[in-house]
Amino acid sequence: MKYPLIAIALTLLVIAPYPAWTADEAIDINGDWTAEIPNQDGKKFKAFYEFKVDGTTLTGSAINPSREEERPILNGKIKGDKLSFTLKESSGNYTATYLYEGKVSGNTIRFRVVRANTKSWPWEFTAIKVQQ
Repeated sequence: MKYPLIAIALTLLVIAPYPAWTADEAIDINGDWTAEIPNQDGKKFKAFYEFKVDGTTLTGSAINPSREEERPILNGKIKGDKLSFTLKESSGNYTATYLYEGKVSGNTIRFRVVRANTKSWPWEFTAIKVQQ
């Protein structure tokens, strides 16, 4: 009776540290991603992302082809399967900053986005890695 308990305890000692060890490793999201993003009236527009990871730092750019603009990713971070960054948008006198938070799962990233100053207008979308 005593030996099965020892075997279980030893197994737990070997397995228990594994999730903590893998949680700190960054998932490789380097490369190009595409998404269809809903706007306020429910219509969708295509957007493209180029991600570059160096340790826990995420850089790159977001491209909106309908406006023919490329915006740099700011304050990007990645830890485990979670990432975050900000994007700034300007048009005339209008300027807005958006906070992106995402969770990576295989070749997809599920994003939630809010306006930085109000945390309003949240929306969600999925980006898919472009196969090369």
